[in-house]
Amino acid sequence: MVLNSFTEIISVLNSHSEPAVLLSTDYQILAANESFKSHYHDTGETVGRRCYEVSHGYNVPCDLAGESCPLQQCKKTGLKQRVLHVHESCHGREHVDVNMTPIQNDAGDIVGFLEIMKVVKSFGDEQSQMVGESKAFLRLLEMIQRAAPSEISVLLQGESGTGKELAASAIHNGSTRSQKPFVTVECA
Repeated sequence: MVLNSFTEIISVLNSHSEPAVLLSTDYQILAANESFKSHYHDTGETVGRRCYEVSHGYNVPCDLAGESCPLQQCKKTGLKQRVLHVHESCHGREHVDVNMTPIQNDAGDIVGFLEIMKVVKSFGDEQSQMVGESKAFLRLLEMIQRAAPSEISVLLQGESGTGKELAASAIHNGSTRSQKPFVTVECA
C-alpha cells in the first residue's frame, strides 16, 4: 500500500469498520480509528505506546516473547501478514485475527503499517466453548476462520474426545449456512 500523506493514511484507517491502528516501523501506535477506540474503550492513552504493550502487556515485541509478530514478518517480506493473537483488552483476553499491511513511500521503502483487528467470536455456547492459547490451538482457530466463510469441504480427523464436533460447529456457525440446522454425522 503506497500512501502519500498522513491525512490520506488516517482516511484509510477510519474507512475500516473493524478496530485498526497505524503503526510506525518501531512498533509505536501513531493513530487509532473510532472502532478501535470504541471496542477497547480507549480514551486517548494508546497513541504513542508500543503495540505489544497495549495488546499483550509485554515489554518486548511479540517475536521476542515467543509469539509470531506480523509487523516483524512484514518488515522481512514486504508483504501483508495475517496471524491470530490473544490480546488483553477491557473485555478480558480475546482471540484477534490480525491483518498487517506494510505502508510504503514513493521510493518503495516501508514507512509504517496498517493493523486491522477482527475479534474472533467465541466458539460454541458456554457449556461447550473452545478455549485455549497454545500455538496448535491458535493454528486451529486460524484454519476455522479461513474455512468458515468459504464453500470448501472440510475433513476433521482425530481421536475420540479431541473436539472435532466443536470445530465442525465453529465452522458451521461462521458460515453462510449458520441459520440452518447443524447435523452431526458419525462416519465410523
